[in-house]
Amino acid sequence: MIKFTAYTDIGRKNVNQDAFTVRTAMAGNDEIVMAVLCDGMGGECDGDKASEDTILAFETWFNNTLPELLKIGNVKTENFSYKNVTLGRMTEEIVTVEILGGEEFEEELEVEENALSRDETIIESLRENVEIQNTKLINYGKKTTRRLGTTLSSILILRDKIILAHVGDSRIYKLDCNQIQQLTTDHSFVAREVKNGNITEEEAKHHPKRNVLTQCIGVSGNANPQLTILERLPNTVYLLCSDGFVHENEEEIMWQLLNPNNGLSEDEIQNRIVELINNAKNSGEKDNITAVVVSDT
Repeated sequence: MIKFTAYTDIGRKNVNQDAFTVRTAMAGNDEIVMAVLCDGMGGECDGDKASEDTILAFETWFNNTLPELLKIGNVKTENFSYKNVTLGRMTEEIVTVEILGGEEFEEELEVEENALSRDETIIESLRENVEIQNTKLINYGKKTTRRLGTTLSSILILRDKIILAHVGDSRIYKLDCNQIQQLTTDHSFVAREVKNGNITEEEAKHHPKRNVLTQCIGVSGNANPQLTILERLPNTVYLLCSDGFVHENEEEIMWQLLNPNNGLSEDEIQNRIVELINNAKNSGEKDNITAVVVSDT
């Protein structure tokens, strides 16, 4: 059973530029879940637009493109019914879940011998979706003479696979019964400096350029997303979070509070997310702070 919950806090900013969504669907007897988190940048209005538009682009992809992609593979018939759950931007409030309605279709499928695998096809479609959104934001910026962008961290749970798409310095963690593991690479100045051996990870936490990105959506001509396919494993928790969440929270504390050994309900997970967010705020974090937890247990 897949459970999910989320919470976002404006922090000490005037506007919350973080945005997120969770979508669920059924393909036959298989539950599909997509969670997406974006952290916008570019001023009080423009950062909002960048993150919200990118969330909408992924919701549209999930609703319209993914059902078509699932026709490719070793199946003859695909039953795809929607139960879309949207979690929007909130400000210091508990997130509520809204059921938006449903739709079903059934269609006989022709499987091409040389077709890409289902997973490869989805990866290429996600890449295209990111690049299209990147171009849209760049064009909007040119038209309005504004500079805006957003990070992106998304996870798609589909049958026996986990598919990630990522740009920027928001993060996706995997928590199992033994450890916490960062699945995404930070596209940031300090991450590059750590990789090159110029600074330590501890120095990176308080570096004056820790918020400088080397990649994001909406700034350069090629977003170049990190795209990853992983095997789906039982008793695993996935944590998507903006950089404001991780600056003042140690990974070991995240694991202690959220790991699957705890057997937490959705309400209990949310209470622990709030605890971590409050810890970040009390430790001096000024940025927007957002976390989405998808528990596959």
